[in-house]
Amino acid sequence: YNTSLGMAAGFAITTGSFNTAVGWAAQCCHTTGQNNTSVGFQAGGYTGGANNNTSIGTNAATCGSGGQNTFLGAGTGNLNATGSYNVFLGYTTGCCVTTGSCNVIVGGYSGSAIATSTGQIVLSDGIGTNRLQIDNNGYVFVNTTTCIGSQPSQLNLYGYNAGGGAGYHQFLSVQNTCGTATNPKKFFRMNST
Repeated sequence: YNTSLGMAAGFAITTGSFNTAVGWAAQCCHTTGQNNTSVGFQAGGYTGGANNNTSIGTNAATCGSGGQNTFLGAGTGNLNATGSYNVFLGYTTGCCVTTGSCNVIVGGYSGSAIATSTGQIVLSDGIGTNRLQIDNNGYVFVNTTTCIGSQPSQLNLYGYNAGGGAGYHQFLSVQNTCGTATNPKKFFRMNST
């Protein structure tokens, strides 16, 4: 119960079922996985026994065995080896994520800094600059590369540890992330206690 359309599309499928491969070499080395949809040149090309993946775009998800991924855009998830439950949207988005799972990346961010991380949410502009990131602890980072007074700035929001002891107690910090002898770093923090 497989559908293949294109030169070498779905060529190596043996026991895999309910797969759809459209495009030259789409799922060409896919063997036993089920419920995968790949559209585009080499999309889902070398995914072996992966299950429940959607890869749309040239070279989207060309390697790996991770499952339950959604990759939309040329080159998205290109190096994903074992990562699962990822959602990548945009040209080359998440192309450097290798084993990271449960990540959501929108925009052109390669994911190089979170290649093996889990539970990251990243909103990037179309050329790969992070604009918003929520890490796996729920901390929100708003970063920009635009300059304010010729210096990049950063806003970090942290949760409050109500139990006391170790952990983050600050809940708002604003800082200038660069500094020189004539223009030192500036930092502002509000604490909950």
